[in-house]
Amino acid sequence: MGMSLSELQAELPKGGLFGGGTWRWSPEPFKLSPAEARQIMALGHPLARFQRACDTLYRRSAAGKLPTWLADLLDSGKPEWLTEMQRLPSTAQQFPRVIRPDLILAHSGFSMTELDSVPGGIGVTAWLSQVYQKAGFDVLGGPDGMINGFRSLMPEGGKVLVSEESGDYRPEMKWLTEQLGPAWQIAPAENHQPTGEALYRFLNYSIGSRFQT
Repeated sequence: MGMSLSELQAELPKGGLFGGGTWRWSPEPFKLSPAEARQIMALGHPLARFQRACDTLYRRSAAGKLPTWLADLLDSGKPEWLTEMQRLPSTAQQFPRVIRPDLILAHSGFSMTELDSVPGGIGVTAWLSQVYQKAGFDVLGGPDGMINGFRSLMPEGGKVLVSEESGDYRPEMKWLTEQLGPAWQIAPAENHQPTGEALYRFLNYSIGSRFQT
């Protein structure tokens, strides 16, 4: 069981999986105890509830039902059109379909430093899961867990919109859609015109930009 660093690097798809930066390679995945694995697997539901609660607090603050400083702080630096859009009643129940907690493992257990609602690493993690499983390691979620999970967001296919700002993540999302099949495609976010197909928006809004989605 195991692989060399050169064998791991040789498994990389043509063109790589990330548009820039450097990697530190490991011949084996990070190991978790059974208790740590169970703790991570149990995070999804409470973190989704936490995100919904944060949205409710923001909306109540924006409506003056809670101290307004909270909404003012969260709106700081955003263009007016964006704050107007995110306060629309029609967006009240629209939440990210993928969230990723950034975790630090210390002696006292896990600490969460960020809850990312536009997470990169989906394709990279899926690829690593396949490669390490192939090398004989037991991978949390299995070799296709990330792929099947993403497939469940758009079971009949759809488009993954990637903005220029998020362009470094385009190679991994392209690889991911190729694993899903021809019904899933990558498209630029900035000039996309909706036609009714399912969409996954891999983008952040930049000040001065407005995407047509």
